Amino acid sequence: MRRFTVRELQKKPRECVDAAQDETVVITRYGKPVALVLGMAGHDHESVGVQLDSGLWRLVETRRQAEGLPLKTLRSRLPDVEGALRPRRTPGRS
Repeated sequence: MRRFTVRELQKKPRECVDAAQDETVVITRYGKPVALVLGMAGHDHESVGVQLDSGLWRLVETRRQAEGLPLKTLRSRLPDVEGALRPRRTPGRS
């Protein structure tokens, strides 16, 4: 993680953006963190947005704390899909 002050960001924005492509950059004001700069090279806007969505992470945390089902129980509740996934034969064709 690299740190830039607000003043450094104003003087060297390109250096800050370039650094953010390799590591998380924290912007500080009076020694306290005020912003993050995240590089997006090689990522699309939607993927980054989903990763930063606090609502999504609250949901994930809630689900992690919830009691889950054992795999055996889950399989017993699902229909048998093995046959449904095989291609069907058309009469008269081989």
